[in-house]
Amino acid sequence: TPSTASLSSRVFLRCDEGQGYLSVAELPSGRSGCVLTEKPASLFISHRRDEAGREVKFEHEGLPAVGCFLALHRSWFGVSLEWQDLSLEDDVDADSAFRWHPDSTLQHISSGLWLYVDNADALQTVKLHSSEKTSWSVVAAI
Repeated sequence: TPSTASLSSRVFLRCDEGQGYLSVAELPSGRSGCVLTEKPASLFISHRRDEAGREVKFEHEGLPAVGCFLALHRSWFGVSLEWQDLSLEDDVDADSAFRWHPDSTLQHISSGLWLYVDNADALQTVKLHSSEKTSWSVVAAI
């Protein structure tokens, strides 16, 4: 679990397995989403929701989607029980809280889904998955 200090500052999220960084990008679908990039490109302001620093929200500080929070993308087209797209929502009350686990994985609190890099996807899209999970580190921006 990242230190409490690192969860109350501006950070980059680094994938421990591939050493890539979670970055916000415009996807081929035309909407903003998250992918893994070789270098840090997306800065996040982490907002702790508890004193232990285990519950946190990540606010994107940059383009596209400035001021938006990492959140579960809910679609009226239907829901996959296995995975869901990660999106950016401009509502601070959006479904955007995550829990850090001791193994450095991040779990979306309300859905129970895990933050996961889909390496089978050429874009290395970051998604929320029912069983697959990726471990993450926070890297201080300064």
